[in-house]
Amino acid sequence: MDFELTEHQRMIANSAKEIGAEFGPEYWRKKDQKSEFGNEFWKAICDAGFLGIVIPEEYGGSGNGATELFIAMEELAASGCGMAGAWYLILSEVFGGLSILKHGTEEQKRKYLPGLAKGDIEFSMALTEPNAGTNTLNISTTARKEGNHWIINGNKTFISGADRANGMLIIARTSPCGNHP
Repeated sequence: MDFELTEHQRMIANSAKEIGAEFGPEYWRKKDQKSEFGNEFWKAICDAGFLGIVIPEEYGGSGNGATELFIAMEELAASGCGMAGAWYLILSEVFGGLSILKHGTEEQKRKYLPGLAKGDIEFSMALTEPNAGTNTLNISTTARKEGNHWIINGNKTFISGADRANGMLIIARTSPCGNHP
C-alpha cells in the first residue's frame, strides 16, 4: 500500500501549512478573549477552496475526497491553528456538506452545497443534551415526520457555531431506543 501523497495532495497540505502558520495560537487567543469568530481565517480557507474539498464539482466544490479534507485539517492544526482551524471545516464541510451529500435530496444538494463550497453558508450540529452530554445512546430529542415536515421535540445545548449557522444538523431519535420513547 502506497502512503505517499499525490502532487495534488501535497499542494493542499502546503496551502494548509501556510494558512495555519498565518493564523497561529496568538490569533486564536485574541479571538477567544474577545469571543470573536475568526473572519480572516474563514476568508483564507474559503479562498483556498477548503470548504468545498469533498463537495462534487457539479455543486461548486473541487470534488476531492475525505483524504484531502483530512490532510487540510491535519496541516491547519499542526501548523499553528490547533483544533480551531480544523473545527471550522468540521462544522460546515463535515456536518453540512458530507451529511447533505450522503443523505440529502437532490433539492437539498442544489440548495445548500454550492453555498457551503463557497463559504456563504455555515452549518452547525446539535448533538449535546443536558441529561446525555454527547452520548448518542442517551439522547431524548425526537423527530417525527408529519406530512412534508419534521416535528422536533427536545433540548440541545452547547451548539458550536449556532450563532452564525444558516443550517443545522440535528441529532434526534426517530424510533424508540432503550429507556427513551
